Amino acid sequence: MIKAFRADTKGECEVEITTFLERNKNGMGQDLIIRIDFYYPTGHPFYEAVIAGDLLDGQKVFVKALEQVNKLNIWIANKDRVIEKVLNIAWDYRKAKKTLLELQYMDSNYEHL
Repeated sequence: MIKAFRADTKGECEVEITTFLERNKNGMGQDLIIRIDFYYPTGHPFYEAVIAGDLLDGQKVFVKALEQVNKLNIWIANKDRVIEKVLNIAWDYRKAKKTLLELQYMDSNYEHL
């Protein structure tokens, strides 16, 4: 699976991106989770990015940026932090819009408390 992940496997890998919210461990806002699943014939690695809810200003900037892009770049590095591969993945804001709008609504409510 590692070899497949590092190799140039155009057409051999299906990518699925899901977004969801989780309660922030510090009790402030909601964490935005972006999960990227890679489906290879040899295995199923995944990556989760957490945009913390207690960093409200940074989270809002990040969400705003997600509205304006159609590609995400994932940098794959080894244990020595040497970049081995950069994956260019399609990003469809429409699929994440419900979650992102829910996050924005919660953030605006949170600010009024």
